[in-house]
Order: sequence, then C-alpha cells, then structure tokens
Amino acid sequence: MKRYWIIGLILAMCLGLAACGQIEDTNGEQDYSLATITEEQLVKGTNSSSKVGFLHTQINDSHTFKVNKFSGVEAIESVRATENTKSITFLVECTRKSGNLYVYVRCDGQIVGDFEIGARDDLVLENPAPGKYELCVAGESASYELSVTITIH
Repeated sequence: MKRYWIIGLILAMCLGLAACGQIEDTNGEQDYSLATITEEQLVKGTNSSSKVGFLHTQINDSHTFKVNKFSGVEAIESVRATENTKSITFLVECTRKSGNLYVYVRCDGQIVGDFEIGARDDLVLENPAPGKYELCVAGESASYELSVTITIH
C-alpha cells in the first residue's frame, strides 16, 4: 500500500511540474519586448500564467512583487472606478532582470496605458469611465521586481 502512495505522489508531482511551462524569450536578452504573447491575449479578461519564485509584500497601499521566472498574462492589482471617481493614479517602478516584460493597465478590453521598464513611471487617469481597471503584467521567461501604489480620488 505504501508503494502506491509513493507512486501516486511522484505522478502528482510530475503532472504539477508539467503544467508549469514557461514561454521562451526568443528575441534576445537586449530586447525585452514581447515576442510570443499577442495583443489579443493582453486585453482579454482571462489570465493564464506560470510563476516560479514569487513574493508579494504589502505595506499600506504599496505593493511589491518579486518574481524569479514568469510567463503569461496576469492582472496583479485592480481598482473599480464609479461615476464619482475623479482620478486614478498608478505609480509603478519596475526592474527587469531577464526575459521579456510588459506592464500595462487595461479596462473593458482595451489597454489604457503602459509603463516604462527600468524606471519610475506614473499613469494618471482623469475622470475615468466607470469600470474595473487592472494593472497587468505580461512576460516571457521574465525575472522582475515591481512596486506599485494606486490612489483613487
């Protein structure tokens, strides 16, 4: 009986690791633009990603994400604007260590802004239309650190 447990455990681990596929960085280390992920994948509401070595910390309204290897598209934070929302500010600082990386904000199937990689960058949406605004990360074998603060007025 113990043998069956061990075989079952090994099989479960193999299946779990097989699901952790990474998208290869096919355009070289110096070019960090996306090569495989399409714009359609960036704007659709479903997320599909694989992460290895992930850490998320939060202090008040500031979030920090550290990822050793990431592939896919994922919404990492979201806020909802109402008719009374005067502005939404996304303050993002992102450092890419390897792979391809794109950080952006989407709402209702559209990209409403993106951020410069390797710099502190902000996006201010004045009088935003009501809806859910998502801060998203798209990566192809990307290693990165990202800090974000989102304020709503």
